[in-house]
Amino acid sequence: MWKWISGLLAALLLAGGAWALFVQGNGTAGDSSSANAEESAPLRSKVLMIPGFGGGKTQLMALGTELYKAGIEWEIVDVGDGTGDLTRYAQDVGDRANKLQETGYAVDLVGYSAGGITARIAATDHPDDFRRVVTLSAPHQGTALANLGAAFGDCPKACQQMRPGSTLLAGLDEGPDSDWLSIYSTTDEVIRPAESSELDGAEVEPIQETCAGATIRHGEVPTHGQTVAMLVAFLEDQPLPDACVA
Repeated sequence: MWKWISGLLAALLLAGGAWALFVQGNGTAGDSSSANAEESAPLRSKVLMIPGFGGGKTQLMALGTELYKAGIEWEIVDVGDGTGDLTRYAQDVGDRANKLQETGYAVDLVGYSAGGITARIAATDHPDDFRRVVTLSAPHQGTALANLGAAFGDCPKACQQMRPGSTLLAGLDEGPDSDWLSIYSTTDEVIRPAESSELDGAEVEPIQETCAGATIRHGEVPTHGQTVAMLVAFLEDQPLPDACVA
């Protein structure tokens, strides 16, 4: 039985993907040639996207394609197999953000599933380093599926940290300092209950709020049309869509 649980965790929480240090996509923003560029506010921004448990990049690569179409620069942070300590991944995110800032970028974060917890840790530890934070189907209050994995003896570090009431989750601040958007699906079969993606102090948007009756599974959240529309609007400081675009 525990092998079945292990397979479910790996398949549903972003299993698979190629392992590059950073998978990157560049939007249409151009370099500034001004001699005073370093003294002014950053003219460019980049989104750091963080995979979840399993470390797969497939859904985020597809999301990156949509961001590229909107002229938004992005890259995916390598978290290996994504089953290790989420706090260590958050340190990697912070290190990468610092390097981008040194080259004149403002940095936004997008974390999917367990990657949303990683983004939350990074933003909690370094609230001034990130302009905006978006989490997609992130188990901010934990997920019962992690408890199920633990019950059958197959729950590595990241899984333990996603258990409801875990030491990690209990120690995180409830009030985000950055502009924060949490997107989730009420029919998510991995983040249970789905409302675990809600977070005090964040702007919370269940996809079904505008796409009533839609059945959207965990792996479909990053590439759903409404997710993309809300994400692009939020990153560009525009009003979120009030009608379903999918």
